[in-house]
Amino acid sequence: MATTTFFVTIQASATKAIETIRVDAKTGLFTLQHRTVDIVVPSFVFWQDNWKWSAPSITVFPLASGGYSLAGQNADQTISLSGTISQFASNGLIWNLNLTEQITSQLTQWGGFSFRINLAPFSGTVNHPVIEIKPDNSGWRLEIPSDEVTVDVTFDPKPDSIHFERGRKDEIRVYFSTPGDLLGDRLINMQVQLSENAQVLPSIDRLLAKPDAKTWFDYPINPNRFPIDLSDLNRNEKPAGRRGLLFAKHGNLVFEDGTNARFWGTNITAGALFQTGFDQTCQQAQRLSRMGINLVRLHHHDSNWVKPNIFGSRQSNTLSIEPASLKKIDRWIGCLKEAGIYIWLDLDVGRSFTADDNISNFEEIAKGKKTIRSSGFSYVNKSIKQLMKDFSSSYLGHVNSYTGLAYKDDPAIAFVLITNENDLTNHFGNALLPDKGVPEHNQIYMSEAKRFADHHGVDFQATWRSWQHGPSKLFLNDLEHKFHQEMIGHLRSIGVKALIATTNQWGSNPMSSLPALTKGDIVDSHRYEEPNFLQTDPAYRANSIHGIASAGISGKPLTVTEWNVSPFPAFDRSSLPPYLASVASLQAWDGLMQYAYTQTPPVTNRPPDNWQYFNDPALLASMTAAAIIYRGKHVRPAKNSYVFAPQPEDIYGKVLSPETSRTIRTLTEQSRLRTALPQVTELPWLKSQPTPSTENIITDVNRDFTIGKSTICADTGEYCRNWNNGTFWVDTERTQLATGWIGGKTFKLKNAKIIAETANAMIAVQALDDKTLSQSQKILVSLAAQSVPWPQSQSLMLTEPVTGTITLEAQPGLKLYRFEADGRKKLMEAIYQNGVYEIALTPFVRSPWLLLERP
Repeated sequence: MATTTFFVTIQASATKAIETIRVDAKTGLFTLQHRTVDIVVPSFVFWQDNWKWSAPSITVFPLASGGYSLAGQNADQTISLSGTISQFASNGLIWNLNLTEQITSQLTQWGGFSFRINLAPFSGTVNHPVIEIKPDNSGWRLEIPSDEVTVDVTFDPKPDSIHFERGRKDEIRVYFSTPGDLLGDRLINMQVQLSENAQVLPSIDRLLAKPDAKTWFDYPINPNRFPIDLSDLNRNEKPAGRRGLLFAKHGNLVFEDGTNARFWGTNITAGALFQTGFDQTCQQAQRLSRMGINLVRLHHHDSNWVKPNIFGSRQSNTLSIEPASLKKIDRWIGCLKEAGIYIWLDLDVGRSFTADDNISNFEEIAKGKKTIRSSGFSYVNKSIKQLMKDFSSSYLGHVNSYTGLAYKDDPAIAFVLITNENDLTNHFGNALLPDKGVPEHNQIYMSEAKRFADHHGVDFQATWRSWQHGPSKLFLNDLEHKFHQEMIGHLRSIGVKALIATTNQWGSNPMSSLPALTKGDIVDSHRYEEPNFLQTDPAYRANSIHGIASAGISGKPLTVTEWNVSPFPAFDRSSLPPYLASVASLQAWDGLMQYAYTQTPPVTNRPPDNWQYFNDPALLASMTAAAIIYRGKHVRPAKNSYVFAPQPEDIYGKVLSPETSRTIRTLTEQSRLRTALPQVTELPWLKSQPTPSTENIITDVNRDFTIGKSTICADTGEYCRNWNNGTFWVDTERTQLATGWIGGKTFKLKNAKIIAETANAMIAVQALDDKTLSQSQKILVSLAAQSVPWPQSQSLMLTEPVTGTITLEAQPGLKLYRFEADGRKKLMEAIYQNGVYEIALTPFVRSPWLLLERP
């Protein structure tokens, strides 16, 4: 058996640990971060000699000794890996790995490690990092002169091969065998040595408690009832639409009666639209109202994986709408409207056209498949465009059998989306290129590009190359704008009165995708978060909040029809709703819709997942707290307003996004931020919105508003986030809250002192009666921590109890209750002394909600 020793040495002289390293529970290796940004991420890479991917899937287990064990196999069980990880000093880690090849076939296994290196955080530094492979091929070295940090990787004995992958400087491959060789068995000792002023962090799994059926509790959610009642927030909206039509004015949403609008919502999608029972539909509408929801998006109504969908379940084409399916949509709209909840209707989401839809050049798009999507092709294919118009006419012209109003005339249907996640500017312009095998569509695309280039005197080659920034982004925005203009014209011609969104700012779209979206009445964004998002240093790393902010255009209302944390069950998913609701309140964003409430009929034996939270204790508790913050306006708008005014070359000449702009990242959580898109002659339809003289104009895309800080706060002082310890807290007269890595910390707020024991949790104290907490007669306490599926049950969720103490200055004579899962209130003990209540959060509370109220 051969032996390989793997050394990583990190040296730093800074007094504060800028570089941190922790065991990665997914890969079984490690992650090296610079100011919360991943800069070195290793992984196992193995193939068989037919280039079949063969790397093992790794499971990491914390050990009682403080270390970890790991084990894994590849899919065909020809490679197994086992070993341990331990800390041998205050600043050192060591891996003892046993890699075994099971010779079960004639195929040869080969591979080793990949080290992906991200140097983007160092762009613009005077002394740029240097990466080099050692002259004797014994390893590689990363030197960061600006921080006096060195990463030194050494192998003993030397690897069979070490090289930069394809000559790039962003990945190093280290192989212990090469193609044609047998891998055999390997004992790999991997040692990671850090200097004293760098920091070894435990893995996230090490910090979190493990599910325990004895101490964690099951809170069985009734899918048709909700213990908390926030429906009073909708009391003046029943039925939805009573205030008249909704308008976009000066960047705000305003009803016909002059009332300003703000929407806290969610998505109901797919099978839930068509398979939910007649009576349950209205039960769900009332339940959503109790949760503080006042806007629901009906989504995935047309996707072919939904059976039945809006076209039925057996149709060979998508030319007609199924009456039975339409009746289900009618019911949802009628029930939601009665509950005071407005509706967002999508027109095109996942519609799959068939050969029987009579689409021109169908075969070149389908390439042998039976169906095609509109993505990208709708912008150049007239027949697809016409089918989209025909559908919108039938769908929006339909008279609801419950309300007696056509969808287009119903003021409760406040928003319409033309096409979901379907842009030319970043995603689907590439589908029309010369090398994509769609000659007829490419001919139209190239003709449009030539016309644009000739008209504006720009280079034709640079115009049609959609993957490059430059003239192509101007052209793609113009082509997309033409489509939006035509579709909006059609919708208005058939009498649609709702506000119209074109498509979405989604995925990795940079800000060069925004101009075409401004043709709509509003700009809509989609953003998804990753776990541990509260520990992102905004000077160096973006999170989803910054992404949403980048879509905020001066003079345009901003909505978010999709937001969430992935993958499920993210340990800190309960932290995102109050964090987002607070920043959105500061920013005065107009509508937020979590994705999603449910995509299947809400029943008791169906577990929650990433696409449905109707029975997720962790999200239900925090969504309640967030609805109170956002709908109740418990967090005030910012004192200061800024307009981000990048130059044309910033928008169109390079990738400008939250990931590349410190200005966006560091301003978003502090003050109001909107973007003024620069006017350019190539886009004469792009109208610059005037900005008030009181607003600060920022042209520098990389200005840092957090220099020397580890905490960022709203300029009102009502909330703060500390990214060093991953905590977020709200401190207003009516909401006092702490969330994130709050275990072992004390939060002294205006009226409440929160002392938390649970490592990662949310504790919120909120007045429900429009009074301050010190005067309130009805105070809700919301509690959330980890909630995970229990492997021994298909539907059971085990929830970690939130433990600690709350002391609260409040009116005398209040009684403390906990909400049972069936909605009943059970009296609890609360000590009241010297004007302060002391609430003990013990493992026996076993509820996401407590209530202090006068009996």
